[in-house]
Amino acid sequence: ALLRSERLRLRGMLAVLTSALVLGLLYFAFTSDPSERVLSLEVAAILTATIACEAVALRSLARTLAAGGTRAPLPMIVAPVVETLVPTLALLATSHAPNAGPLRALAGPLVVGYFLLIMLSILRLSPSLSLLAGAASAAGYAAVWVLGIEPVAARSPNAGLASTMFAAESVLMVIAGGLAALVAARVRVRVAAALREADARREVERYHGELDLARQIQQGLLPAAAP
Repeated sequence: ALLRSERLRLRGMLAVLTSALVLGLLYFAFTSDPSERVLSLEVAAILTATIACEAVALRSLARTLAAGGTRAPLPMIVAPVVETLVPTLALLATSHAPNAGPLRALAGPLVVGYFLLIMLSILRLSPSLSLLAGAASAAGYAAVWVLGIEPVAARSPNAGLASTMFAAESVLMVIAGGLAALVAARVRVRVAAALREADARREVERYHGELDLARQIQQGLLPAAAP
């Protein structure tokens, strides 16, 4: 059940990343600003590399499921850390873009990517991995702040507002990870109960089948007519 849920999560990630890549390429095609076109290509390169990694992970997982395996081919802890690099690298590229500026990265739509990753982490059915997704997202956002935003924001007249936005977003990511962990725990309990119920139902059906077989054997041993 855990591996099938992870397969569903990977398919969702691929759908989201592919949609983002298509939108980025459309923006590249219709914009005439050279700096915006360069930024679009940088983000597209990040998305393409991530799609390739997710596709390889999905293929490996599909082979494991087809072979009847019960353990993931890659450590589950790797995905939250690697996937967090997508919005982090995209935000770093945005913060250094000439027409964007570092403060645009704080309020840009790319920040939503962190929360989307946290939400999809619920499908891993592991509270600890959901907590890790929230912590990794906050750490990635902190890296964007330290490496690309804070040096410029400190010289801006809106430095106080920028710092408040950064702190609020970071705290929200950690809270979102905690909430995702609670949901993952509840879903895992429900899934485990459903699996136990399905196993019990199959066991009852097996017993019924054995009883029917025994009844047929007994009837076959009885004489066709009374002596």
